[in-house]
Amino acid sequence: MISLYNDANSIYDYFSKRSDVDKKKIVSMGYSLGTGIAVNLSSERSTIGTILVSPYDNYSKLKGKTISNALQLHNMFPLSYFIGESYNSVKKASSIKTPLLCLAGDLDKNIPIEYSKNLVAKWGGEKTMKTIHRGDHSFLFTSEDAWNEIKNFLKLV
Repeated sequence: MISLYNDANSIYDYFSKRSDVDKKKIVSMGYSLGTGIAVNLSSERSTIGTILVSPYDNYSKLKGKTISNALQLHNMFPLSYFIGESYNSVKKASSIKTPLLCLAGDLDKNIPIEYSKNLVAKWGGEKTMKTIHRGDHSFLFTSEDAWNEIKNFLKLV
């Protein structure tokens, strides 16, 4: 099984030891499935903030459902066979005391915005949730508003 949690922790450990990286300014960021990995990293390593784009509260809610074409592809290629983690982000959220920026699209059919709201509600630190108007699951790649929110968050942490 692939352990994406361990991979993220190993990458963090490597870069946090480099002399050209300020380990007091590391932010964890994840998009879609990667939000579970980012949440886990922020719960296990020292970060100053977390940015989650299209996050879910618990990946098991999404497994096996055909919410959209993207998840139909997921069902054809079952990632859960290769990935050992459960991605229960909401279970870890309350233990994380650093700031959170959550971006969610109001038209996202892959990860319904309610799942993002559930995760944000349980976050243990300061939290900001921004809804991207007319944002589908791919809004990060087309929304200037989303990138401006990320830039502003990074200036504040």
